[in-house]
Amino acid sequence: MTLVKIDRFTIRKNPNAGRTEFFVPGIPQGSISVRFACHPDILKERFECFKQMLEADECVLISWKCDNSMVEIDAALHPGIDAKAVGDRIKKAIDDDPLLAYRSIKANWEADVLRYRTLTPDPDFLFRYVPTVVECAECHERFDYSDLESDEIDDDIWSDRVCPKCHAFDCCELEFENLTQEMTAAVE
Repeated sequence: MTLVKIDRFTIRKNPNAGRTEFFVPGIPQGSISVRFACHPDILKERFECFKQMLEADECVLISWKCDNSMVEIDAALHPGIDAKAVGDRIKKAIDDDPLLAYRSIKANWEADVLRYRTLTPDPDFLFRYVPTVVECAECHERFDYSDLESDEIDDDIWSDRVCPKCHAFDCCELEFENLTQEMTAAVE
């Protein structure tokens, strides 16, 4: 059995102690609306050009309209794509084309806030464990305990002590030191 000790220098008060609800910013998502005018003879050609430009920037075309000399395109951006940067590239392309007249580009950027609830409250103290070398009982490879992997077999058998080299289940026996009042007294 290998004892994994607490690193005494990392013990600190948890600012979220006792909380069971957390708010985490979601992945930003954007949208873009493009409006420009052009000669009716090149309308379809320019529309296809901008459609391809948006798709290359990982945008999803939501709606488009071409009538007389006006083109209107609305698109949603995949998460993480910068709407302003896409809008700037499109504006530059419109400005560089003498047959197009810029009307408007609106780039929007939003991020949802996700709410998580836990059944157990956050602990009073946070800490890390000391890096500890363990040995696999099967292949006898030595590695840090934090390199252990987790896996399951047929949804019935689960192990969080899978050897990263030979993938043996329960390859070592670990015991983690518990936080005591003596350890936290210096922090309080």
